[in-house]
Amino acid sequence: MLVEANNILQQTKAGIDFLELQKSYSETPAPPAYFKHGQLTQEREAAVFDASVGDVVGPVKDILGYHLIKILDQKNGADVFVHARHILLSTNGKDEASVMKQANELIARARHGEDLPAFQSSIQLKPGAATSGGDLGWFGKGRW
Repeated sequence: MLVEANNILQQTKAGIDFLELQKSYSETPAPPAYFKHGQLTQEREAAVFDASVGDVVGPVKDILGYHLIKILDQKNGADVFVHARHILLSTNGKDEASVMKQANELIARARHGEDLPAFQSSIQLKPGAATSGGDLGWFGKGRW
């Protein structure tokens, strides 16, 4: 798969029309669409939102396979999106005052610029968030 994706990428660099290649090679052709933060897998999102119109990005591997993506257009809107991480401290069987103290200490460290990984034992708000550094991904205002 990776070899085929790199072959297709070389064809685009040689000037072959990306949309024609998409018709020939894509296993799941998709009509052109606009995506907001949070609508793509983390791997595709990182590649797409760091690219400019006209760029071909990839191969990008995610759970669905390898992707080559051409940025055809970009729309900027008034919607506000944030990319967040979390640390969720469980109070299960613990003294709430000591958990609050720990939370306040972590907040102070974060405000001083320390990068704090999510606790592996944290309760999940999003599946896999603890193993991905507490990454909650992108979401719009009012979602959480």
